[in-house]
Amino acid sequence: MSIVTSMLFSMHGELYKAIARQAHVIHESFVQTLQTSKTSYWLTELANRAGTST
Repeated sequence: MSIVTSMLFSMHGELYKAIARQAHVIHESFVQTLQTSKTSYWLTELANRAGTST
């Protein structure tokens, strides 16, 4: 019985690691999107300020 239990926990562990890797990739993509959006936002703000200051 302990072999079956250990195999079950091993499978759960491998599944958890696979899901954690996928979550990490999604998180990194999300962070990159936020950083890109922030840069785009600030460049637009600067362009708008430059256009209204003259």
